[in-house]
Amino acid sequence: LGEIIFQSGVLIAGLSAAGMAGSLQRALARGFLSLIAPVTFISIMLAATRSLEARQLEAYGDMINYREYVRTTPRLFIGVSQSLGLYLRAKTAVHRWLRSELEEEEKATTDEENMAGRNGAVGSAV
Repeated sequence: LGEIIFQSGVLIAGLSAAGMAGSLQRALARGFLSLIAPVTFISIMLAATRSLEARQLEAYGDMINYREYVRTTPRLFIGVSQSLGLYLRAKTAVHRWLRSELEEEEKATTDEENMAGRNGAVGSAV
């Protein structure tokens, strides 16, 4: 996706530069030439994606998890619902991690207080 965005930027830059040509004929020629590389590159990337998907389907198509992955994962652009799902899963994971860290810290503090209480009791008994 990043490479396609980069190539789209190259395309936009080329077309804007082509528009600055002196005559209409030159502008059209330069515009056409600036289209060739980015459009070709993006087409190659999309064709390679389709080819890879076909090979993976052949290799992993009988696996239920793979079919579920293909069904729920977009080819190129992530949808809003997938973005929200990823965000919520990440947020939940961070909350779980923070909660476990706090619990460990509380346990360590309680253990230290218990040890201090025992040492104080032992010291006063002597």
